[in-house]
Amino acid sequence: MPSRNNASGHQVTYHNKQNLTQLKSQLRHLSASQLRDLRGAINAQLDDLTPVSLTDAEQRFINSLF
Repeated sequence: MPSRNNASGHQVTYHNKQNLTQLKSQLRHLSASQLRDLRGAINAQLDDLTPVSLTDAEQRFINSLF
């Protein structure tokens, strides 16, 4: 089965792409409340994965505020 790496370096296969397409099509069946809950869960997952990097200058500026 063909595969490639996505922007995060994770391997994406045709099967995974099919699953994602199917999941996206199911979103229209969710209520607004369910979509908000899902968005919150996705954002929490992304926040855990996204490291924040500050330059030395940014760190010094933040430190100077206190």
